[in-house]
Amino acid sequence: MKTKKPRVTKNPIEFRLLVTLHYDEIQKKQLLLIGLQTIKEFTNFQYDIVVDDALDGSRLTLNILGLRAPKGTLPRIGTAQFTKMYEKPSTIKNIVVRKMDKKENSFVVSVTKLKIRVKEQPLKAFVEIVTNRQV
Repeated sequence: MKTKKPRVTKNPIEFRLLVTLHYDEIQKKQLLLIGLQTIKEFTNFQYDIVVDDALDGSRLTLNILGLRAPKGTLPRIGTAQFTKMYEKPSTIKNIVVRKMDKKENSFVVSVTKLKIRVKEQPLKAFVEIVTNRQV
């Protein structure tokens, strides 16, 4: 009797995009924290995601260029990550994440002093957007 092979479904989500507010105590101002991490965990290194970011008016574009092993650290298990702070958070309305194969996901966000709301997101996404740090 033949048995069927289990169906392996590929998760289309490859990255998690964290968009959250951060108050800098030293500068005494509100900043926008953008974090990008892979869904996949790596067993040898906790890689850095190399990103070419560009802020043009209200549009923030994150071009993913690849992964880089961290310098001078011991191997550890974890996801690859990128983080950066941006000033004037309420001016950012559109966040675009572009992979090396030129596929992109675009998110429309509303940033106020109290919260971040996702207004639009792509139907066929490779990026999951998160607006709180609990994930």
